[in-house]
Amino acid sequence: MVAPLLTVSLLLGGCGDDTATDPSASDGSDSPSASVDTSAPAEPTPSESQIEPTEATDSPEPLPDWPACGEVWVEGARLPADYKGCLDGETAVKAKNRYCEFGQKLVTYADQFWAVRGGKVNDAKGPLKDSADYRDDLASCQG
Repeated sequence: MVAPLLTVSLLLGGCGDDTATDPSASDGSDSPSASVDTSAPAEPTPSESQIEPTEATDSPEPLPDWPACGEVWVEGARLPADYKGCLDGETAVKAKNRYCEFGQKLVTYADQFWAVRGGKVNDAKGPLKDSADYRDDLASCQG
């Protein structure tokens, strides 16, 4: 006889004041007639103490202590033996090297100039591929 009484009490427990099932009218208690949120739980957000400060990435790296490209790449001038690159305004331009079989590095700049380190700067007066002198120097460099 316990089973029918349990069923009747469960059915009657749901009856009564309609405001008990309205979440806005709830008194905040955990009563069985209160509305239950069945939606997925929200992702936890990290607390302020868990967020590590980041360094500003907008600050540019300092420019190397290189000469201006316009001062280095002048026809007939000598390319410094320790040449690593030059500055084109606020842009660092690294040396473009080709290693030669005779131990030197053939350096080019702006697809127009070439020289070996410590040697005379040559001006192709146009694209390097169109310069017979550059092609000759490149051929001798490659052996």
